[in-house]
Amino acid sequence: MSFSGDTLLFFFVVLTLILDVRFELESLLFFFLILVILQEEKPRKKAKNLFWLLTGINFSNANL
Repeated sequence: MSFSGDTLLFFFVVLTLILDVRFELESLLFFFLILVILQEEKPRKKAKNLFWLLTGINFSNANL
């Protein structure tokens, strides 16, 4: 399942304005990093590897 950057931005606005959810600075930085990666037409391999590294998943060396 993939989400566009616009979809993530919409849910972020809903959470902050309508539901009055408070975010920490680290959460906001992580959210915007994901948003920037998803906004790219063709995300570069380094960006995808950084995303998976931040989420704790590393598929680059997995033998599937």
